Amino acid sequence: MRIALTQRLMTSPSQFEKGFGIESNWPFFLRNLSHDLLIFQVPNDVGSLASWLKVVDPDAVILTGGEDVGKYPDRDALELSLLDLLYGIVPILGICRGFQIVNLWSGGTQSVATNSGHLTESHPVNIEDLSLREWLNSSELVVNSYHSNLVRRHELSEQMTVVATAPDGSVESFRSTDRSVLAFQWHPERPREYHELMSSYIYRFIHGRGP
Repeated sequence: MRIALTQRLMTSPSQFEKGFGIESNWPFFLRNLSHDLLIFQVPNDVGSLASWLKVVDPDAVILTGGEDVGKYPDRDALELSLLDLLYGIVPILGICRGFQIVNLWSGGTQSVATNSGHLTESHPVNIEDLSLREWLNSSELVVNSYHSNLVRRHELSEQMTVVATAPDGSVESFRSTDRSVLAFQWHPERPREYHELMSSYIYRFIHGRGP
């Protein structure tokens, strides 16, 4: 199975040396799910994207975390183009920044968090989605939080439905109404936050077998 991952800005020890790449957490996380996954980094070149997709022919796409939408227009353009080309065709998993760009692409909006409850602080989320609640056998999950923007319920795209919410009512997870997109505001791939049932839920999704 072929998984395409978008790249985030990586900073070397020298502040003058920057490049794009995949966080090491992602290969470890995906290999832990299954050894049948082939990982491909999506090139940061919108002009060659359509041709690259024809060659790689990914079975699923992961829009990974990173800088706020708007900070690096080239990455924004790339991920928006990915959504234009693949939405509804292959499973798309959005993580943190990926969560936000999917919502914006599909007509939603977002706000700047006015308190510190979402930046580098873990917090519980309330699971509203029945399939995830049954899978976890719980209505609550404690998650990490590294985002300075948030999506309130009224800011969520009409193409999306709420999966989980934070204590302040903001949306922490959503899926598309056609069930081809699943997005989390937190980072399930980070080792300290590993949750076996959540990982298996993601595995089923990227294989097109749920939720």
